[in-house]
Amino acid sequence: MSQKILAPIDLSQDSAIALTMPYAVEMAETRGATLELLTVLPDFKAEMYPYMEVDSTEASVKSVEQDLQKVGQNHVPSNVTWNMAVEVGRMPRTLVAHINDTRPDMVVMAAHEPGLADYFLGSVSDYVVRHAHCPVLVVRDPNNAG
Repeated sequence: MSQKILAPIDLSQDSAIALTMPYAVEMAETRGATLELLTVLPDFKAEMYPYMEVDSTEASVKSVEQDLQKVGQNHVPSNVTWNMAVEVGRMPRTLVAHINDTRPDMVVMAAHEPGLADYFLGSVSDYVVRHAHCPVLVVRDPNNAG
């Protein structure tokens, strides 16, 4: 049975990519697992802009796919099998739905510095840890650990 490691990637945070990818790649190499890179694109059309054209969401997905492809090409060595996915929806629920639908063996994701909203709403990584069916490795930046 082949294993899968899921690495949710926030493309707007280079530091999160730099934190996540070495751990995700190491886990995939060690386990002989496939590495899946995932980005969740906010569904602006449904949530905020009901007048937006469907084409604009499709164009956004294509752009995100290209960016995610670059992350894979730049960070995943040739000895690791990898693929990518882009989901459109609300974070963190769409992320957890993807995790529970695709059933990876492990999730490797970066933590970020909490903002004020995190204290009231909770962080994405906290939500994933509480709701995913599998182990979740949350990688913190040692320079910002408090």
